[in-house]
Amino acid sequence: IPGAPDGEYVVMSYATSFEHKTPAIETITSLLDKDNTWRVTAYHLYFPQRNPEAERKAIDSAQAWLELMDTQQYPESWEETAEFFKSGVPKQNWQEMMSILRTPMGKTLSRELIFQEYTTSIPGAPAGEYVVIHYKTSFENNKSARETIRSRLDNDNHWRVVGYYIN
Repeated sequence: IPGAPDGEYVVMSYATSFEHKTPAIETITSLLDKDNTWRVTAYHLYFPQRNPEAERKAIDSAQAWLELMDTQQYPESWEETAEFFKSGVPKQNWQEMMSILRTPMGKTLSRELIFQEYTTSIPGAPAGEYVVIHYKTSFENNKSARETIRSRLDNDNHWRVVGYYIN
């Protein structure tokens, strides 16, 4: 963790609902202490911006895009990404990366939306409208994966993927 002392850390994020409040994201950082005990070193409570219509459209678009990924249609999935993404990741590279990273996961068994966050800025990306979408996913060869998709309202006024991550 940048700026923190050396050591073993665990960062956990939770989508939390409070009575009479908008959904929040809680992040807890823990450090393995010298006595081999995990200690909470940071807690952050964040109430993200909300744009339900944008979030719904971005999620619908991401679901369709994930269907391409689930059936190993990697060239087609690249075609459906945002122009910003295409300008930074050549189609051949995308296909090779996904064949190495995604194919070994096996078939998708289940996928559950955990939470989504609307934002107008993402580090390293041009200003615009974005929705970051988090899924808990079970694959044939990785039962407890987490997929994160960053979607952007693209130049053609359609929501398109600009980032895909699996943990």
